[in-house]
Amino acid sequence: MDLDYFGSEQDVQALERQLTVVDEALRPQRLAALAWYLRQRHTQRALALVDEAQALLAAGALDAAGEAPRIRCLARLQLVHGEAKWLFAELDAAKGLLAQAREGFESIGDFTGAGDASLAQAILLQYHADEPARANECFADALAAYQRAGDAVRLRCAEASLALGQFMQAPAAAVARWGELLAAAAASGHAGLDARIAVTNGWFAQFRGELVHEIAFNQRAFSLALAAGQLRTAIIVAGNVTRAFLSLNDPAQGLEWAERAVALARKTGWPATLTLSLGWVGLALHRTGRSPAARELLAESLAGLGAASRAGTFHTIAATLLGDVCFSLGEHAAAADAYAVSEDIERRAGRATWYLADALRGKSLVLSRFRRKSEAIAAAEEALAIHVKAGVRWRQAACLQALATIAREHQLSPPAGSSAATGAIHYLEQALAIDEETAGKTVSDELCSELSREYEAVGDLARALAFERRAMAARTRIQSKKATDLTAAMQVRFETERAKDDAEHNRALAEAEARRADAEAAANRAKSMFLASMSHELRSPLNAMLGFSRLLMRDASLGERARRDVGVVLSSGEHLYQVINQVLELSKIEAGHMGVQPVRFNLPVVLHELEEVFALSARQKGLRLAVQARSPLPTHVEADVLKLRQVLVNLLGNAIKFTPQGSVTLAVRMVGDGRLRFSVTDTGVGIAAGELATLGEAFVQAQAGRQAAEGTGLGLALSRGFLQVMGGELHIESEHGRGTTAQFEIPVRVLEASTAVGAAAAPGRAVALAAGTPQQRILVVDDQADGRALLVRLLQPLGFAVREAANGREAVDLWRQWAPQLILMDMRMPVMDGREATRQVKTGVGAGTVVIALTASSFEEQREEFLGLGCDDFLGKPFKEEALLEMIGQHLGLRYEHEQLPAVPAEAVLDPQRLARIPPPLLAGLRSALDHGDPQSIELALQQIRPGDADTADALAAMAARFEFKRIQSLLNGARPGQEQGP
Repeated sequence: MDLDYFGSEQDVQALERQLTVVDEALRPQRLAALAWYLRQRHTQRALALVDEAQALLAAGALDAAGEAPRIRCLARLQLVHGEAKWLFAELDAAKGLLAQAREGFESIGDFTGAGDASLAQAILLQYHADEPARANECFADALAAYQRAGDAVRLRCAEASLALGQFMQAPAAAVARWGELLAAAAASGHAGLDARIAVTNGWFAQFRGELVHEIAFNQRAFSLALAAGQLRTAIIVAGNVTRAFLSLNDPAQGLEWAERAVALARKTGWPATLTLSLGWVGLALHRTGRSPAARELLAESLAGLGAASRAGTFHTIAATLLGDVCFSLGEHAAAADAYAVSEDIERRAGRATWYLADALRGKSLVLSRFRRKSEAIAAAEEALAIHVKAGVRWRQAACLQALATIAREHQLSPPAGSSAATGAIHYLEQALAIDEETAGKTVSDELCSELSREYEAVGDLARALAFERRAMAARTRIQSKKATDLTAAMQVRFETERAKDDAEHNRALAEAEARRADAEAAANRAKSMFLASMSHELRSPLNAMLGFSRLLMRDASLGERARRDVGVVLSSGEHLYQVINQVLELSKIEAGHMGVQPVRFNLPVVLHELEEVFALSARQKGLRLAVQARSPLPTHVEADVLKLRQVLVNLLGNAIKFTPQGSVTLAVRMVGDGRLRFSVTDTGVGIAAGELATLGEAFVQAQAGRQAAEGTGLGLALSRGFLQVMGGELHIESEHGRGTTAQFEIPVRVLEASTAVGAAAAPGRAVALAAGTPQQRILVVDDQADGRALLVRLLQPLGFAVREAANGREAVDLWRQWAPQLILMDMRMPVMDGREATRQVKTGVGAGTVVIALTASSFEEQREEFLGLGCDDFLGKPFKEEALLEMIGQHLGLRYEHEQLPAVPAEAVLDPQRLARIPPPLLAGLRSALDHGDPQSIELALQQIRPGDADTADALAAMAARFEFKRIQSLLNGARPGQEQGP
């Protein structure tokens, strides 16, 4: 009977049915056919079928059919048996059985069978026995046999296998010979053949540095291989996908594919493929910070290899991975041993591919640690030369990083002609350039951190800070919640499987943990989607409400009573905006989307500013407010000052609010190396012991807070979340009736010097484009008519030509017809969203159009996504008119005519009568902002006042910039709201 090289599941089922009715004399042939199709689907079952068929043959079952059918059947059984032997790492036995099978097929002129046996020999010799020359001979024999048999499918399958075999020996030559041919291959409809072609195309894509395409080819190959019963191929390509995702710094998806590979490999029990798949899991564990677990797993998988199989490519890969993990743990001798094993295997096989280069790269790092500089440089340069010769550019980055490490450890100068400050910076910048040009790759956090440290060491603090920020952004993605959950679940699974006595119980625990992790990850995704939607639904109408309220306040025809009413709307809207922000900020913390934004700042100035902010409210209650340095403090530090300020404002505000008499003290001291300890102590009402446990949970207030009937119960929850993100923890000690102490520590970077940057005086409101400016066309895209109307009202009076679109499809059509210089693009719209519209604009003719994303999103990573889509900038809703115009001006190179403000002395402007004209809600809003010491709130409050009285707002802004908060509060207390107000 005719047999495909790999049968489908339907073929297997058909043979199973035939076995129930077939004549006993023909049964060995059906058993041989079924064993052939099951040889990788279910190897142990295939071996049992082989034993049964051989027993029947020995009893003379096929004697009546003649010699040729009997030899053909026996040869097929030997072929199945031989493949099973090499899958189970019994290589010598495998070689003998495959040779016998080939000899049997050739003796009866069965060229299809002879080709099958030759191809099996070639794969064994190429990947498991390290005999590439003999493998090439067997590949050639297989091609010749299939040509004589006229089997086109098998011939193409052998060609794809040969192409991959040659690629493993000489990548550049193989790609040159086979690349275009296989890339152009149409789908055959034969799953086994299409899987082989997809696998080879995946390797070729990796060679070209097209890792995203490699993933796509291998994912297709995985599905096809499973359909064709090629479990070995499926396991290998799942590992390839794992490695590709890890190379792109996406460990979450890498871990998912590593799990697929391990699940299949454990099912088969094949030592070499199990070692390889466990190696990828080990690498994934290592990349997510679990190096000790990775080392144990890799060592265990290598120990499980039989002596005969400790020579192949799979062993090389796993040994090199073990070396990398040991080196990261500081176990340099163990790392050296592992790299030596890999190098020995590859040199004995006569291969100079990236497997050897990876081993040499690791060896160079170990040699450098052993102070063997010359040998270290030679090993790293040989590794780099292998990749350069092969033309595999993306793999050169790791070698360049190794050279950077050697240069740093031995203070090597940069190569001649380099403008870099040090040799390490020279090699790291080269590695960075390669990473940045690799499509789909996130530049690694380690590379950015190394560059940050090197630039800091040479005094280039601006670049050091920029690279550290990039490192933090990359680290946030790499150590995502999903990756952490999957890693934990996998580690639990591997550890529990070692416990032989209660393996079933532990496997159930691991599966439960995986389900919990998946459920938690799904819940987090749902929460993130809900919050993004809520952010949009709440902030978009607020943007229109606040924007039109500000426009109304600017209207000179508005009466005083109407102005007061609009002021109430504006003030209430700003309050609502701040409450929404608090809820969304808390939700971002819970969803793991909150990041740290460290900046340089003057610590004494911030402390003095806080003292100024709260001095008046403390004095009004008769409290003593003290800000004390309990140890010498650095002047300039680097940390997330906005979050630090907000935490201290919340703690000081609570302390003053709940202290009827006595004192409030803010104490600061340096503790250890680079850590600041802050404590806020009051003599207030205190907190009952029973309430301390829940204090700090969202929307939970102590008894005193509930009695005061103020606040949302979010302040302490936000403070606790901010501190956790910053690397600190809030501790509260209190005794009812005797006061409270809130204390925390945060890490800071102490700076030797800092450059103070003064704030330039703000010009008046923009009223027109500068004279001589050519017409500027702006397309406004928003599904909310109110949002579009607000932008039209803001932009048209200045001289901009403005058109509107209600969705992305309309926007793309208008862009093609009207060719605007700039598009203000909302991201969430029906029909076609802003993402797709931006893609089409940025990939079409006239892609130079500036696109600014207008987003109500509260998640920073979504904003990064918008920039990654091609947006030139983004602006959050609700936005300020000044910020919008400044951003448009920057991108289009525009200047504006500004409202001319008379130079009026502050003393003349800020008299009590003039302040009393400010609508009471706006005055109350400014007082509240000053009491809370929130710079953003103060600025927003002044923005609300400016349309009605620009002189007063500007004078107050100038005083606020000088931290003259006491003076502002005194002036406000002297004003009597309602005085000189009209009826």
